[in-house]
Amino acid sequence: MENRQIKIKRIIETAMMIALMVILSVINVYLPIGQVILPIPVTVIYIRNGFKYSLSSIILTGIITSMIFNPITGLVSILASVIGLILGYCIKNNIKMSKTLVFLGIGFIIIFTASFLLAAFLINGKDLFTMVDEIFKPLRDSLDTYKAVMPNEETAVLINQYKEVLKTENVLKMLPGVLISSSFILGYIDYIVTVYILKKLRYKNIKEAKSFSYIHINIKVGTIIGICLLLGSVLERFNISLGEYIFIGSLSILQFIFIINGIACFVYYAKNKFKMSKGIMIFILIITLFSPISMIYIFTGLIDMVFDFRKLDSFRSYKKR
Repeated sequence: MENRQIKIKRIIETAMMIALMVILSVINVYLPIGQVILPIPVTVIYIRNGFKYSLSSIILTGIITSMIFNPITGLVSILASVIGLILGYCIKNNIKMSKTLVFLGIGFIIIFTASFLLAAFLINGKDLFTMVDEIFKPLRDSLDTYKAVMPNEETAVLINQYKEVLKTENVLKMLPGVLISSSFILGYIDYIVTVYILKKLRYKNIKEAKSFSYIHINIKVGTIIGICLLLGSVLERFNISLGEYIFIGSLSILQFIFIINGIACFVYYAKNKFKMSKGIMIFILIITLFSPISMIYIFTGLIDMVFDFRKLDSFRSYKKR
């Protein structure tokens, strides 16, 4: 009798979460926030009732969303919800935050790639190059319009530089690096938001999310990406087109991890050494990140990765003082 009551309770809880997920899927059609919010109910179901119920909720949400809109929208909601399974598994099994972020990052990369290809081939019926070209063509046209309105040499040079970056072939070369970087950013945001909500719901044994100032990307990761950068450079010298994609993608990822390391290092010392308030830190970050001196974060991140000033690299051993 008790087992039957528990089963009924789990079914009711899952049904309520499915209703919430359908509402979030509908909102996601008009306001694309589902990549962060939609996985949260799945994570809660996984922690409370296990894999079977959370997987059922994803499938049923996809079916209901397909009935409301179309099968493609239903499939997109299923893809976005899968992150909840990954996060639920990691939290329930007390997996370290660093490993959880790796799993989430890989999950987002797969989901973004699948969604992008789905949009290109099934929805639009076009190849990837044509789809990207149609997305960025209005931006290039608007730059031409602005150039015509502001006919001076300095503006023309700047606009030509932007247009070069927005060329379809250049966008495609940058796409892998941007995809990987944004996937790990979203993974971190999703983790922080989910842990915060679980804490508010008074779930026990939920590990505190690591503060941003304690994020450190160790030198092994930097070395692997650096090797990919060199490989891309060598292939590019032999006129192998793949080399340019590897080189630009690796360079984008390196810049991203150096900036993250650099900002985390700044926040760490500003908060712990100089006792700076959050408001002042945010103000300084906004001013510096969108100015030419933003390069300082890249150099700081590189130096911190090599020397580990904050002593956060778990692969190194430090003597206790």
